[in-house]
Amino acid sequence: MVSLMSSVQSAAVPIFTPALEPPPGVESNPEHPQTLKGVSSIAVSICCILTTIFFAARCYCRYWIKNTFIFEDGTSAL
Repeated sequence: MVSLMSSVQSAAVPIFTPALEPPPGVESNPEHPQTLKGVSSIAVSICCILTTIFFAARCYCRYWIKNTFIFEDGTSAL
């Protein structure tokens, strides 16, 4: 049983095995793959800023202009 465990542990396991070959003209680079992290961070930041501005405008209109603040406005603030 010990010899079986040592033979399983010593087997070389490939680090990266692609499922398919890349299309012609494309080079596979598993060490440094292309990512959209920067673009997605900018998009999320812009969406958060716009959401905050529109929510603040809604709260301003509801509280100062209409003089009402309903339950849904309070729960959406959470």
